Amino acid sequence: MWTRCRHALVTRWFGLERGLVVLEIIVGIAPLLGLVGTIVGMMSAFSDVGQSLNNAAKLAKDIATILNATLLGS
Repeated sequence: MWTRCRHALVTRWFGLERGLVVLEIIVGIAPLLGLVGTIVGMMSAFSDVGQSLNNAAKLAKDIATILNATLLGS
């Protein structure tokens, strides 16, 4: 009885560990994607500022994009 329980536990344990690799990769990449999104948003915002200084609505939209990318990546 004990050996069957132990075998079932070990089998389940290794099954759960196999899924952790994917989770570790996602956790490692997510902050980098947030940083890339932030940089792309900042480039877009500064590009819009350089082209047209009077378009505050577009600048506000770009800043919102930057903040969302930072929030989702962290």
